[in-house]
Amino acid sequence: RQSSSGVMGVRGRAERLAFAESFAEIYHFRLLYSGTTFMYPILGALRMARQDGRRVLYRRLEGGGGEQYLPVGCWVGREPTPREMSELLPSTVGSGEARGESAAAPPGSATGSADGRMPWD
Repeated sequence: RQSSSGVMGVRGRAERLAFAESFAEIYHFRLLYSGTTFMYPILGALRMARQDGRRVLYRRLEGGGGEQYLPVGCWVGREPTPREMSELLPSTVGSGEARGESAAAPPGSATGSADGRMPWD
């Protein structure tokens, strides 16, 4: 049976679905919020921009009239669990001026190389 405009029919549906499923996600960006409020404050972001599935977690810092996103963790081939993200992101937005320390890599995440480069470099 043809569609109303004659563009798509019932035949070929399986092929169209198989074609749609063949697409691979190559970029993903998601803002992370506190669980107690709706879309405020932004605590961080999760980004995946490579086909190898490397996901980088960023912590949002405020200070000096602006905001900054600092990488705090990296996972290869999987998305971090809510617990892993909660351990690395504070429940409130911190000040970038007050923090000079870098966050430690979470258990199970990728760590830096011998030359000091992190996996998100």
